[in-house]
Amino acid sequence: MSSSQAESQSICPASGPPRIRQLPESVVNKIAAGEVIQRPFNAVKELIENSLDAGSTLIQIILREGGLKLIQVQDNGHGIQPDDLPILCERFTTSKLKRFEDLSHLATFGFRGEALASLSYVSRLTVTTRPADQPFAFKMDYREGKPLASARPCAGNPGTNITAEDLFFNVPVRREALRSPREEFSRVSEVVSKYSLHFSGKCGFFLRSLDKRSGTAGPVGSSGDFRTAADWSRQDVVRALFGQRTADDLIPVSSCQSFEAEPTRLAIQQLGLRFDALLTNPNKITSAGLPSVQLVLFVNDRLIECSVIKHAIEAAYAAILPQHVDSLYASARVEPSGTRSSTNFSVLNLRASSLFVYLGLQLPPDTLDVNVHPTKAEVHFLHEDAVVAGLREAFIKSLLVSSGSKNVLMRSLRLSPDKPSPKISCLDVLSKPSIRASPTPAASRPQDMVRTDVRTQRLEAFLHGGPLQAPVSFVDLTPKRSPSPDIESDSEEPPSSRITSQNTTAMENPLSTGETLEFLSESDSLKQSPSSFAAGASIRSSRSVVRRPVLLASVIAMRAKIEAAASSEAQGLLRECVFVGCLSRAHCLIQQSTNLLLMRIPLLARELFYQLMVANFANHGEM
Repeated sequence: MSSSQAESQSICPASGPPRIRQLPESVVNKIAAGEVIQRPFNAVKELIENSLDAGSTLIQIILREGGLKLIQVQDNGHGIQPDDLPILCERFTTSKLKRFEDLSHLATFGFRGEALASLSYVSRLTVTTRPADQPFAFKMDYREGKPLASARPCAGNPGTNITAEDLFFNVPVRREALRSPREEFSRVSEVVSKYSLHFSGKCGFFLRSLDKRSGTAGPVGSSGDFRTAADWSRQDVVRALFGQRTADDLIPVSSCQSFEAEPTRLAIQQLGLRFDALLTNPNKITSAGLPSVQLVLFVNDRLIECSVIKHAIEAAYAAILPQHVDSLYASARVEPSGTRSSTNFSVLNLRASSLFVYLGLQLPPDTLDVNVHPTKAEVHFLHEDAVVAGLREAFIKSLLVSSGSKNVLMRSLRLSPDKPSPKISCLDVLSKPSIRASPTPAASRPQDMVRTDVRTQRLEAFLHGGPLQAPVSFVDLTPKRSPSPDIESDSEEPPSSRITSQNTTAMENPLSTGETLEFLSESDSLKQSPSSFAAGASIRSSRSVVRRPVLLASVIAMRAKIEAAASSEAQGLLRECVFVGCLSRAHCLIQQSTNLLLMRIPLLARELFYQLMVANFANHGEM
């Protein structure tokens, strides 16, 4: 009898049914490790959560061959005490809870104590840690949950550095199935990008691949590296990881907003629902096809997958889609038996644009069951139908409100520093208007042509007209008013000198308020005989005034400050601006060349009237 036959008889004796035996502990641990660590991204996810539980503000992940050859996760958290290192990788050892009842108010990620133990059974694990109260770090190697030697001191930064090499080296079937480092790195980068999005403002992430050829088809660049900072906002992270176009099309939705729908108010007020979401603007949706929903879902800071919530988001988008697209969503609804309909509907398989959706939910811990999946990828929570209905109604309202708008990225206009130019005092500008020849208009290139020619139809055309001709003239028949006693006038000045120069533009004398034209009212014009117009008439400008000199040091200082802060580039920009329209009481749109600018009216008006008051101090005349 051969040895194989003897072995088979020992397992399945011919005399009766096989006996029940207790599996060896090593076999049990390897089976459990295969459930927890299925791919490299599962290991990275578990290590990231451990680092977040340690209060880290920066987590660095380094991979080789997509994590199959090397996974290194380093953080700056509180570290591990040296006395805890011998039992660190044993199963069911954790610092997160002590009793089963602690699961009802769990505030951490880990609770089973299986992540490091499972990783030590399928890789060569090394842990280097330095608590904040230790002058140096400690390093220990592990195999199958046990340390190979005692901890040895070494140099290291505060925090923990965990290195896993040769993943699945002792599970050849699993290792043979994972042949694509590029695909594994893409999965890891997707997980890291989701955590960096949710924990924006709290923790920064750095992902690097030591294999430059691996790259990724995910949100990071072809080099395989990306970095986010702890002080970045959620919009900044989306812009860096998923692109500018995706960030511009996002609509923020929060439970802090006011919702009129009864299901939403019930979920928020009575069930304790809190959420923050970023939804893709429905303007991106067209009737050409049904977009897929790319959902990033966190429940109580846990990255999970929930088909019910995803269907609710799809239903919210379906409420504003065309009728035939709505029917596609309706055909994909879950049947009463819990199975999908026979249409074999798959959102991700449709050839259409992808809709990015981020959703972070916060539910009372006593309504959440987190112990339902080996990899903690699913959770169960009470009042699921009411919570999902509240989310759906909130998203429908936000999408309907935003369906007619589009987010526009605005950037502050930056002016280059002025070149040194001769200084001109405010008094020179006010008292000595210059005459400048009109420049010859240059031919406009087709690529520079805009809706309105910025060189025509300025306000100056309405303030200073061309040569006046009879009979289009007005006679001054208004009674003479005595000038202000504070302003001296020269009444004997000939009429020709009282006519304003037609070549002087308003921009060359922007603060002059004394030179205005007095026109006849329509009723006064009708009282005059036609001969008055036929004989021709002269136009009387306002009385030329002699400005009172101002010698106050404070006023002179304010004028000098205005002159020093003046920008010729800003002045030239304002000269070329064309009014487009008002957006609100405080904002208007203006066009300058091919740029559409948003102007803050209160700030501009405040600066304008401030400069008018300073420039015309003691020379304002009668009110």
